[in-house]
Amino acid sequence: MTMQTRKELEESLVQGIITQKEFDEQVRKLEQRESAIARPVSQEEKEDEPNSQGKDEPSGGSDKTLLWAIAIIAIIIVAFVGMRFLFSTGPVTLSELNEQNYAGELEPDEGYLYNGHSIVFADGSWFAQVAIPNTTTEITIPFRYGPRDVDKIPVSGVLNATFDDAALVYMTFDPTAGNFTQIALAIGELKQNFAVAFGKQTKGACDRNETSAC
Repeated sequence: MTMQTRKELEESLVQGIITQKEFDEQVRKLEQRESAIARPVSQEEKEDEPNSQGKDEPSGGSDKTLLWAIAIIAIIIVAFVGMRFLFSTGPVTLSELNEQNYAGELEPDEGYLYNGHSIVFADGSWFAQVAIPNTTTEITIPFRYGPRDVDKIPVSGVLNATFDDAALVYMTFDPTAGNFTQIALAIGELKQNFAVAFGKQTKGACDRNETSAC
């Protein structure tokens, strides 16, 4: 039965639907109900009430477990990476790479010996360890390709006394062949290597006089 409001009870009393006694009884119950709603809940009653958040505890517990699992995995990964970094024995210099290459400890794509010279791969380039002619000094020269990559390309001419005595070396190219970007790049790299290895200056030149540039 739905509890009526005081106004509804008064209308029922006026219309003769309920008696004065019934009216007084209903008003008393209504006042008790309103008083119970307005009265603050005591600490004892709060403790006796079922924990309304209890239903959420399993979810909260699962979230905490997941966070702990993620944290543990992250710690393991960081520790593993850190240990590999701290205890890594891999070479960090070209000298160490060459030492391992001479000892045969490198994979073929990491380094090999070619005509007695150590050829190693690092930072996207090949490096050859060679001795400067007529000296005991060894230098490292960078190359875009290793000797095994280009040893099938035919080479003509010889390095004779004319080359040895020349202070200036001409880097000649075919001006009608095109690919000038690659030619300029090759001449630039050879220029650096000739200067370091032989102490010679270089200059680009056409091998035929067929263009205005030549």
